[in-house]
Amino acid sequence: MNMRLLGARTIKDVVPEMVDASNIHSHIVAVPGDRLYDNNCEYPSVVLRTTIIDFSQTKVYKMQP
Repeated sequence: MNMRLLGARTIKDVVPEMVDASNIHSHIVAVPGDRLYDNNCEYPSVVLRTTIIDFSQTKVYKMQP
């Protein structure tokens, strides 16, 4: 659409006088963050090795005073 406003029907019709590149040095592209990935990503955490002790078979001893 912009080329039509300039009066050019094809790229070949565009001449340097039609191009305004004076502000190109301050052009930025804002890349949106991937919120879906960020909210669903699970980073690996440190896994601690634990020993499961079955206390049901353990005898309980009372201390003598």
